[in-house]
Amino acid sequence: MKTVSLATLRFAGLISLSVHLCAYAADDGHSAVARFSHDPATTFSVTGQPNKIQASHAVMGTCVRALELTAADGYCEIENLDGVAVTSTQSLLQDLPADRPLYLWEFSGAQSRVFIAGTVHILKQGLEAPRQYVQALEASQSLVVEVDLAKIAPQEMVATVVKYATKPDTWAQGGAGTDLNQALETYGIEPANLAGFKPAYVGQQLALLALIALGYSPELGIENQLLRQAASKQILELETLDQQLNLLLNQPPPIQTALLNDTLANLGKAEEQYVELVRAWLEGDDATFAEAFNRQARQSDELAEFMNQLMEQRNVTMAETISGYFSTPGTYLVLVGTGHLIGPGNIIELLKEKGFTAARITANSEVSPAG
Repeated sequence: MKTVSLATLRFAGLISLSVHLCAYAADDGHSAVARFSHDPATTFSVTGQPNKIQASHAVMGTCVRALELTAADGYCEIENLDGVAVTSTQSLLQDLPADRPLYLWEFSGAQSRVFIAGTVHILKQGLEAPRQYVQALEASQSLVVEVDLAKIAPQEMVATVVKYATKPDTWAQGGAGTDLNQALETYGIEPANLAGFKPAYVGQQLALLALIALGYSPELGIENQLLRQAASKQILELETLDQQLNLLLNQPPPIQTALLNDTLANLGKAEEQYVELVRAWLEGDDATFAEAFNRQARQSDELAEFMNQLMEQRNVTMAETISGYFSTPGTYLVLVGTGHLIGPGNIIELLKEKGFTAARITANSEVSPAG
């Protein structure tokens, strides 16, 4: 089993452009069911919707309006989309070992204290950052993220993404294949709206929409959860927007085509494959997370090369930046995608090789406010 577009989803929250979405009608056969989290027997359904996004949006709107009338302490979630069951948040959180390892490490230096936390960029309601992540944030003066998108004006963001995502004149401008057109229409995108964009960008849009239709959102990812609690913190960056977009959207055409084809081949498995990743993160299961995350790299030489650039090469530069914090007084919480903290050449290993010592924090422990 392959994993749906994990490499592309790496930046899913970063480069989604809603201007390409529309209520495009592929057919009228899409349906969805939503339910109350606190009362799963109370469900709401819609049928005859033009695409998956419209079906998901419509049923969630109905559910949320009903929830507002109850004053109950709960939320709405998608239970079923086009006949496919969607794993509930409660199911994901059930039977987690009390002493499971978290993707959170504490490094102590002579002048500084550095926490490194592994994140999942796209989550759904009810999946909260572990309390130890929040405690580490409260103990820190600085929050370090890969890129601080909040400081970039929306117009500037759109212009920058369009610049990187648009096909140059030297690229072939041929029409999309039947499979791609059908996939775009299923998620409410008029194929002509993305005809001038690079394959990597098109694949990213599809991968993101597949999760949005299931009730996931970048706004609910760990980074955004903690950034909303970090108003008084100094925000630092490991990379720039241009660096990330250049990595994803300026790959050679064969790599971009391989990424898009991998997305199309696995789009129908988005729910089961993403749940595998999220559950492994919740359980602190390094082996399963690594298997799910790195599976894509074994599909072709092109994907292997891309994953090497995405992970191993960036791990080296990130570890170098993080190591500089040890010579600066203060406490830092560094947020990076969990894939950077597992497997050969991960950031934790690289920092240990530089002589820094770390302790991994478990779910049954607490983070002290002072080192």
